[in-house]
Amino acid sequence: MRCAWMERNPGRRGYELLLGSDYQMSYLWHFMSDIGDLKEDLLELAESSDMSMGTSAFYLFTDEPNVYIGFSPDKFTSEQRLAMKDNDQYFFRTSKLSFAAFLRQWVVVYDQKPHGIFVQETAHDVWQVQPMTESQVERIRWTGKPSKDLFIDESIEVDSVNFESSFDHHCDGDKNIVGGCWDRNGHLKKVGVLKMRNIISGARDCYEGQHVKLLNQSLCIRKSYFGDNWTAEQMAKALCKSFEDIVQIQRFRKNLWSLTGRADAQLEIKMFATRVDQKLRISMFYPNIP
Repeated sequence: MRCAWMERNPGRRGYELLLGSDYQMSYLWHFMSDIGDLKEDLLELAESSDMSMGTSAFYLFTDEPNVYIGFSPDKFTSEQRLAMKDNDQYFFRTSKLSFAAFLRQWVVVYDQKPHGIFVQETAHDVWQVQPMTESQVERIRWTGKPSKDLFIDESIEVDSVNFESSFDHHCDGDKNIVGGCWDRNGHLKKVGVLKMRNIISGARDCYEGQHVKLLNQSLCIRKSYFGDNWTAEQMAKALCKSFEDIVQIQRFRKNLWSLTGRADAQLEIKMFATRVDQKLRISMFYPNIP
């Protein structure tokens, strides 16, 4: 059965994955790490008949009787998602009723602010969420953490960066926003194309938008943005600097990794990359708002 152990990270929002039984659990962790503290939104989602929600890089959608979590930079069309939805490499899957019950349990445990959270599938599509003590976390702390030195060494180099995924917003047809971590000069907000219920300020004018809407149809519950006054050159330089100081690595597919690096003392950059031989291909990056 599927399971995951997560550790509270005081320096960042949410919980860090220590160990997961398979790649599907990494998808679940990434999604819950982004929205896990939004209690009211999670409870509202649990009651929804059509569960659909996006974050900066992940999205949730419903195809009865199941819900699925996918990775936005895969850029699947609606038809491709439905055709591939049961492929464990690309989607986390569970029943809608089970996910609703999971969300309600998550809210209760998260409110306790435990040192860790243990998520376990006790039977097919039956989930249990339990708090972990500090000693329980300590026992497995290093088991699930990839070695930084094994992933990045002096010979590895960046082969390509998909800047389009970070620069450009678009609707994917399933009520989710794909891409777009920069509203240059705030133009999209000024003309009403991009709307946000709340804005949380971060380092160096970067920010997090909550309940972000694009064209009044696509929704991201939480999405990170570079400062509106930033330039493309500044974004590229921040990415390069962050790659020189990687502080967190998590593998969540056979050859797909999430990395967090420090651009400077204040700002961290989250990126997703594949490794081909000794080269990295970065598919998406955005500021990490704590």
